[in-house]
Amino acid sequence: MPWQFDVVSKIKPEHTPIILDQHDLQFELLCQNMCWDSYFGRKLINYALNIEQNALENADAVFVTSYENKEKLIKTKKCPNSKIHIIPNGVDIDSYTPTSNSDRTKYKKALGIHGKYVVLFTGSKHPPNIQAVNEIIKMAKNCKNKDILFLVGGSIGDLYTNQDNLQFTGYTEDISTLFKSADIAINPMKSGSGTNLKMLEYLAAGLPTITTKIGGRGLEIIENQTAIISEIDGFLDYIELIKSDRQLADNLCRHGREWVEENYDWRKIAEKQNKIIQSLI
Repeated sequence: MPWQFDVVSKIKPEHTPIILDQHDLQFELLCQNMCWDSYFGRKLINYALNIEQNALENADAVFVTSYENKEKLIKTKKCPNSKIHIIPNGVDIDSYTPTSNSDRTKYKKALGIHGKYVVLFTGSKHPPNIQAVNEIIKMAKNCKNKDILFLVGGSIGDLYTNQDNLQFTGYTEDISTLFKSADIAINPMKSGSGTNLKMLEYLAAGLPTITTKIGGRGLEIIENQTAIISEIDGFLDYIELIKSDRQLADNLCRHGREWVEENYDWRKIAEKQNKIIQSLI
């Protein structure tokens, strides 16, 4: 991240390269969440942009999480192509694995939601997650199918109260139980930068996944094969479709898992990153 760059550059040993790890783009996040109309907003944004620009210009290498972010840095920040390396976010594919129907039933019983078709969303109290949960609340209110339960895991749930077909777990020590009880996952994100780690976790767990375009940002998703990409107002229809079409659900499960294994296994990503680091030394 760029905030510590100036200090690090002054105290590092001589001839030691500095790698700027841009897991998201600060200028993009600030422009999404700060107000250009206020004096304070403009001052803060410009201050942050200058810090980021200085770090980009003086780093020996820059790591970004996606081709999309690389192109943005080249276009908006004039960062040399040769300096930027794509090191995607990944997932521990051994920790997130598909669950059999019989095991899913057991986990649902343990959570007291047996007999429900579980639609999962997970997240912290990060502002884009709050936006997403507000959309899920609307979905739950508009959902007429009594078998469907929206399950929201993570600390984001501390901000909300349960409803008839919408449950919040709050912070959970072992979130894997939620993944193992879920039938599908949704990601109705409206803002954000970098890539969404929850997308990789959903797909590694073999959950058929519905996401907005911005929720799948930075990931080379094969639409209707790796995951379903939809506007938020189409989520309920897709939930019903996947619920009723076992073959579609199975195909999304299989293709999503295979895609993550091939492209986002942390072990493969670490090998690529290590080669780049060695080339700088």
